[in-house]
Amino acid sequence: MFQKRHMLEPLPRDRINPLVLSDRECQGYSLLRGLDAARAGNWLNAGFEREVSIEIAKRAGTYEPDRHSLHPPPQILAPQRRDLTVASAPGGGYLVGTEIVGAIDALRELLRVKRLGAQTLTGLRANATYVKQGTKSTVTWLPTESTQATETADFSFSQIALSPKQLTCHTEVSRNLRLMAPELAEFTLRREFALSMATSAEVAAIAGTGASGQPLGLLSTPGIGTFSGTSLAYAGVLEAQTDILNANAVSDDAGQVGYLCRPTVASLLATRQAFSTLESMWVGPLAAGKLIGCPAYSTNSAPAATLIAGDWSQLLIAEWGALEIRVNPYANFPAGITGFAANLSMNIAVLQPAAFSVATSIT
Repeated sequence: MFQKRHMLEPLPRDRINPLVLSDRECQGYSLLRGLDAARAGNWLNAGFEREVSIEIAKRAGTYEPDRHSLHPPPQILAPQRRDLTVASAPGGGYLVGTEIVGAIDALRELLRVKRLGAQTLTGLRANATYVKQGTKSTVTWLPTESTQATETADFSFSQIALSPKQLTCHTEVSRNLRLMAPELAEFTLRREFALSMATSAEVAAIAGTGASGQPLGLLSTPGIGTFSGTSLAYAGVLEAQTDILNANAVSDDAGQVGYLCRPTVASLLATRQAFSTLESMWVGPLAAGKLIGCPAYSTNSAPAATLIAGDWSQLLIAEWGALEIRVNPYANFPAGITGFAANLSMNIAVLQPAAFSVATSIT
């Protein structure tokens, strides 16, 4: 297959021109109406949703969605499987009643990788390869005008190859739920697809194994630095920054190291004394604070007893096409249950492994 080749350089933030709906258009958009149209394959009463779906596919550089699939706009999606049926209370029955005042979403891991600066490359249509420069030029001062400059050694290059990995989320919705609680069914579907997919993508970005269809995540990438987590103190956390800076691995754009860990590690560091006797190492909320002056986030997407330091702009999330929701009107035809499957093609790449350092088995 033809491969796009890119030189390794800071990525443009506006790789494609995303579709942005106005507030009025968002209010008029119904995910449930679009999915019902996809279920029936009849878009007569969902013309706006169909128009948006086709435009998203066009801008993402993918094929026009068939009549049984839908590309939802990111704006209407709030940042495994859950079956929603009225017969089962946890499965959807709690949403049906005389008066429903709201829905309580499942507890999710907080999405932190992008907040720390991870880049997203969108609009890919084929396998992509980044060409990475390994050596740099030799620079010298010439003592006289006749002195001959030292010849630079031949450049060496390596490649970072990216091909799509498929992430999918499946759920089922009963006919009674769509009829009796359409607003809450829509709210739940929006959050379920968006948050389940995003959370799984973040877990893969951090610790993907590279096997069984998973991307190769940050912690599995060769060349990542390490520092000791035993009795982790101020000097150890500072060592991670020192190693990254000594490797010239902090990009010119970001220029800042950030930390990521689990809440239990954040809590431990919040009790540890910093260089000053008046301040702890972790300052501020455990969810989003500062660790010895650098941005620090905690999330259950990170492995236990692990602290990751790095310039997160060197972590790349590549996406092919757009999030697509396909409909199976015959998931359980006798019971009137419809199946929905969200699909996203993506992969992960660490552009500069030396930009990260990891401590494990933290005590």
